Amino acid sequence: MLQALALQYARAGASAEAVKLARSLSTANNLVLSEIVRQYLAQQQYDQALQLARRERVQNILPDVALAYAEAGQPQQAMRVVEAIPVLAHSPAHLDWLLPALAQSFAQKGQFDQALRVAQGIRTKVYKGQALIMIATEYRAQDSVASRAQATAILEQALQVALSIQ
Repeated sequence: MLQALALQYARAGASAEAVKLARSLSTANNLVLSEIVRQYLAQQQYDQALQLARRERVQNILPDVALAYAEAGQPQQAMRVVEAIPVLAHSPAHLDWLLPALAQSFAQKGQFDQALRVAQGIRTKVYKGQALIMIATEYRAQDSVASRAQATAILEQALQVALSIQ
């Protein structure tokens, strides 16, 4: 019952009450705290979401926070969050699903070198190809001869990645 009440507080925007109730739960408090973080993200309160996630040590929520920052056009902050997420020894590519959005966010800001560095660091070929296509799309949107040439070169890289999957 307390868990349901805490979730309702979170959905109603009463985060302080929700956190207080979540802390009192012996089980499922991570679930409630995750929901509170997601509510902050839905309200575009990214810094509050990050602070709560860190302060309460909410498990498995930092990728969501990083993605929200990237989608909000804050790639530097997204990168800092990604870098703070522990790498899993048995699965070093566990965050690859997140990185195309981060690369795109950098590219949308005109930070193409940083976007390409992110893309080149992606281990999973499908996600690497997605990131390269997103970067090429942003280059193409600049509508200059040099940008079109860069877009074409990056699409060639994406093609090579795609062909290597086959």
